[in-house]
Amino acid sequence: MEELRELRERLLDAEGKLLETERFLADLIENSGSLMVIKSVDGVYTFVNRRWEECTGLPRADVLGRTDAELFSPEAAEHFRRNDSEVLRRGELVEFEEFFDRPDGRHFFLSGKFPVHGEDGTVSGLCAVITDITDRKRAEEKLRISRERYELAMAATNDGLWDWNLVTDKVYFDPRYYTMAGYEPGEFPSSFDEWAKRLHPDDHPLCNRALQSYFSGKTPAFDMEFRFRRKDGSWMWIRGRGRRVESDANGNAVRMVGTHIDITE
Repeated sequence: MEELRELRERLLDAEGKLLETERFLADLIENSGSLMVIKSVDGVYTFVNRRWEECTGLPRADVLGRTDAELFSPEAAEHFRRNDSEVLRRGELVEFEEFFDRPDGRHFFLSGKFPVHGEDGTVSGLCAVITDITDRKRAEEKLRISRERYELAMAATNDGLWDWNLVTDKVYFDPRYYTMAGYEPGEFPSSFDEWAKRLHPDDHPLCNRALQSYFSGKTPAFDMEFRFRRKDGSWMWIRGRGRRVESDANGNAVRMVGTHIDITE
């Protein structure tokens, strides 16, 4: 009898610990900063957490037992369906960029989806752990539009853009920078040394002094006129202007951005 009593106590203790673990996991999932959902193999929602409700604006009472086709636009629903089918076909974790539309615009998500297995080992559905990347995607779109506008403005003014990393000595030259001197984009390597090879010998010391004056704070910007060798060997006059956009912990310039303007005529 004593052995049975001890066995019963151990079982009750194990059950209590199991319930405690289950409650902890339930709280963790419910209060996670990530969106979490579970669907059946037929695409029926069987679970969504609080964060999912907040991001979609859909209460779980209106979601559970329904499919994406009943909740989202045809475009988004088909997008989800294709991705879910791929996860079930591959039988492994797959990441996707996904979206759906809300009154305030399109929202974007990075979804990690993986199969869920039942007690018999067969696939019973899928689970998704989702991160809201809407702010990042909108920032990327704003940057793309800004860059596009800048490139259009540069093309209209015939300016060439350069971006110089003083640590690696690599320089990005935009396509217009090359073509204004008769080169194909990328025809000469993107480094300061390669650029200096095409600078008129008499202008080397002038360029160095202008850079040092700017770096030492004697001038508010790098601004000088110099001669640059075209592909056909002739010389063109360029006005170069630029400013530092990044400095190290000691205040030394590590990156400069600027423009070159053809002032030959």
